[in-house]
Amino acid sequence: MKSGKWKEIKNSQNHCKGYNVILIEKKQYMRSKLIVHAFLNITLDDKSIYICHKDNNKLNTELSNLKIMKKHL
Repeated sequence: MKSGKWKEIKNSQNHCKGYNVILIEKKQYMRSKLIVHAFLNITLDDKSIYICHKDNNKLNTELSNLKIMKKHL
């Protein structure tokens, strides 16, 4: 962060498709992808995967609710 201070980001819908999106260095990331990156060491820019929400609730970003899927190219 520019100020060097942490800011809490509420988990609320802020994207047209119902996701919570966080802006980092002028790039948008879904909260679910950031959670998977932090806990499972998945690269943020890996375009070969996508994250599914087991309960179909796009705001439920508990790690136990997230499933990593491979894209079929």
